[in-house]
Amino acid sequence: MATRHEGCARCGTQPNTSRHELTTAMHHLCPRSRGHSSLSRRFTACQALERKKSLAYGIIHSAIRNVEQEMNNNPLSIPRQAIRRVTPDVTVKARRPSGSTYQVPTEMGSARGKALAIRRSLWASRKRPGRDMAPKPSIESMDAARDGGNATRRKEETRRIAEANRAFANPRLYQ
Repeated sequence: MATRHEGCARCGTQPNTSRHELTTAMHHLCPRSRGHSSLSRRFTACQALERKKSLAYGIIHSAIRNVEQEMNNNPLSIPRQAIRRVTPDVTVKARRPSGSTYQVPTEMGSARGKALAIRRSLWASRKRPGRDMAPKPSIESMDAARDGGNATRRKEETRRIAEANRAFANPRLYQ
């Protein structure tokens, strides 16, 4: 018999009784203190290359400190706003119905969109010039919060491709 999830021992959040909430409760990340949010943990997990999670942790938290020094407000509000601006609504998938390949626009869910936004934001910060990685995520997130930066540009490129290929899309996607 399956046991019901009792909630988080640290923060005490209780999941609803629906099956979806019970399965997502297993992946619950509780915030411990300032700078230990679920967003910073997701950034750290995506930043970690070749099993170097402690190095990724240091990079992300120095970026959070840089944002706090630059903006003089809640340090996680800028990355949240940047992720909101970089999150795509539509993506294109390659389909081969009859020999030729079409880029078909499809709607994107919020969880997948947020994961893609985090990956693209880190991709854009790695592409920035300079040797030191520590200031790059903070600069990229501040640029994305102002509707600039490479991650925002990539989102707009994808949206433009989807708009150009809307003839191949499901008709209710563009109503």
